Amino acid sequence: MDSFDHRLGDLLATCSDAEALDLLVRMVIDDPCDTHEYQTAARVLGHWGPEVPR
Repeated sequence: MDSFDHRLGDLLATCSDAEALDLLVRMVIDDPCDTHEYQTAARVLGHWGPEVPR
């Protein structure tokens, strides 16, 4: 399957935690909140553990 969710998952799998966090935060900041991209990034960030990489 070649959905946005799968492509994002593949991309995040290649990133360090800090890079993944940066990408997701940028998506939430840059994308309008009614887009699938924003909602997906927000959902993934919602599952992020209590430890935030620095």
